[in-house]
Amino acid sequence: MFETGEKIVYGPGGVCTVTGTCVSPFGGGDLRVYYKLQPLDENGSVFYTPAEGGKAVIRPLVTREEAEKIIAEAPKCVPLKVEHEKQRRDIYRAAIATADPREYIRLIITVEHRRINAMRTHRHIAVTDTEFERTARYSLFNEFAIVLGKTYSETERVFRAALAPLFEQAMNG
Repeated sequence: MFETGEKIVYGPGGVCTVTGTCVSPFGGGDLRVYYKLQPLDENGSVFYTPAEGGKAVIRPLVTREEAEKIIAEAPKCVPLKVEHEKQRRDIYRAAIATADPREYIRLIITVEHRRINAMRTHRHIAVTDTEFERTARYSLFNEFAIVLGKTYSETERVFRAALAPLFEQAMNG
């Protein structure tokens, strides 16, 4: 169980602070214990999720060492595979639902490749791409900023530098 005051990753909500536990706030005879979670940057918002056996992924933040390893390996991540455009939203949604930093990176890489290809053909990328990319960046950079002791902007620059060779290769390829 997570402790009150602990920062965790809650799949759809990104980094949250555990503000307490309670019996189901939804009634209906549900006697499970729920975490009360406050998203990192949203004052007033609250998520409730079962402490045991909920559908959403809840996990501790990565360690500093894990974060550094993930950043070092980021250029080796491959884009998400989308065989049919109609599947794109579902594939992006599934990547976000994992709450896995590597999947967030894969989603960011996928969208950046699409952005590069769109620029080449003088087109725009879909709103679906930008919305899911924003969610992945927000969750990834907030978590890593905390564990690395950096600001969100500094963390974003770290990832931009780590992925720059990959995107330069895509632009020239």
